[in-house]
Amino acid sequence: MMANAAKEINEYTKRLDLINKYRVESDQSLQGRMQRVSLHSVYKRSSRFTTLISEMLGIMVQASLYYLFTKYC
Repeated sequence: MMANAAKEINEYTKRLDLINKYRVESDQSLQGRMQRVSLHSVYKRSSRFTTLISEMLGIMVQASLYYLFTKYC
């Protein structure tokens, strides 16, 4: 019984922390915004953007799932 109550309290506080972390506030400073950004997310977004630009310029061809399936299976 106490374990269930503790579990519910932990889940509630976890949800509140997530809401507060990603809440958009108009008076948020640049430092506050940079705290939410991780190096991994910056790398992932820049990689996706580079791939998109390469495909648009014709430097890199978008691989289809059919091509990958037939080549490696």
